[in-house]
Amino acid sequence: MQLAAIDTITEDFPSIVEVPATRASIDTIDECSHTYDAYGVHGSLEQISIVAGRVWEARAVGSLADCELDDLRTALFVTQRGWHGGDMAIEPDVGVEWELGEAINEASAGLVRSR
Repeated sequence: MQLAAIDTITEDFPSIVEVPATRASIDTIDECSHTYDAYGVHGSLEQISIVAGRVWEARAVGSLADCELDDLRTALFVTQRGWHGGDMAIEPDVGVEWELGEAINEASAGLVRSR
């Protein structure tokens, strides 16, 4: 049984991504955000918007710690795409990225699967 568990971990290792440290550079956070395909996970822009909306609501009341890991990664996905010329191009705010990165780090113990 232990061998099977070790094989599984070894096979999954290439898909494991380290979450950027607190106050990481925008480039590092951007790179991490590109390891998550919200369209592949949620299937549509409408569903992505709903999921990200839950995170923005939680952030507004100061409770990102209550968010699911996939929800946090979706919010980072949306934030990155919006800041880099997406349909909802907005002014970058590194504080939001840092908050999301910290919440993702806490929810994942610093490691996430590339999806």
